[in-house]
Amino acid sequence: MLTLESKFSDYIKVLTGAGACESVMEFHNAMIKKNPFLTVGDAYKIFFDDSSFKETWVEWALKLVGKELDTEIRKIAINKIQSPVTAKKLLSNCDFFTTEEKSLLSTLAESQTEIQKLVDSITEPMEAARLLIDFPHLTDTQELTLKAKFEGRLPTVEKELLTGTVVTAKSQVVK
Repeated sequence: MLTLESKFSDYIKVLTGAGACESVMEFHNAMIKKNPFLTVGDAYKIFFDDSSFKETWVEWALKLVGKELDTEIRKIAINKIQSPVTAKKLLSNCDFFTTEEKSLLSTLAESQTEIQKLVDSITEPMEAARLLIDFPHLTDTQELTLKAKFEGRLPTVEKELLTGTVVTAKSQVVK
């Protein structure tokens, strides 16, 4: 189990063992080359403080090696997440989170403010359709907004939703 005090070189070994791609390994190896005494805590602080660090990398890292990280490291990663969709994906795909971590992710996954920001930011029809289909915590207004973003542009998706070939996650939530 890696902790904040663990050597970053040990983190790199875990990534390698989990099958991280070459570009990821090059990036991490460059960090250790700059500072051979770097700890996992130092690296996660760098990641957390970097506003350009994308949360898709957080999602990827937690899915790949999250169970090898202690709760303090995972909490740093979880606190970097802003998208309710990312939070929902992690809850669905990772079975190692503690009760507290699940609570943090659930709160974010169900945050209507963040969901609304996401709905408003979507410009691509396929993204709108994916969110409509995959995300269970949409309001009726958000559903209508998303449908309007792909209506007339994705006839197959529209037909599949209409006929019930494809159903939304919201329609499957037990109330």
